[in-house]
Amino acid sequence: MRRAALLILAALLLAGASTARAESRVETYASRTLVPDAIGTSLVAFALTMASGEEIAPGAPQIAFAGALTYVVGAPLIHGARNNNGPAFASLGLRVALPIAGAYLAPDGHVPLGLLAGMVTAVAIDAVFLARQTIEVEPRRWAPTAMPTHGGLSLGISGAF
Repeated sequence: MRRAALLILAALLLAGASTARAESRVETYASRTLVPDAIGTSLVAFALTMASGEEIAPGAPQIAFAGALTYVVGAPLIHGARNNNGPAFASLGLRVALPIAGAYLAPDGHVPLGLLAGMVTAVAIDAVFLARQTIEVEPRRWAPTAMPTHGGLSLGISGAF
């Protein structure tokens, strides 16, 4: 009878032990990449509005350069800081290629609008598709324990939470 109880207890211990595997979830960090995007795009748009006809206002080139630099390297640096290197290089490529394509495809006289359209398109693609990262989540584990003692049996539960 005592052996049967120990066998049943051993079976319950083996069956009850948690064998959960690590889970993964996708985390987005688009809100972090949108900050330099908003700053850079706003500065470029502001600099473009400072030009009236053929005349360029003083300071407009410097503002446009600061905005373009923030726009081009801001989000790729955030991707890289999260060790998400593939999306960092993809983001950099989109941020260079799409504004150039937008300016090239724009009708005559609307090149600045095409440039901004390319910039906004690159920002949207980055935020929706690239600013994501898979995070491994360690599951909670538990296991029942049993230890013979002098004159009886000690039962317990151990775990990692």
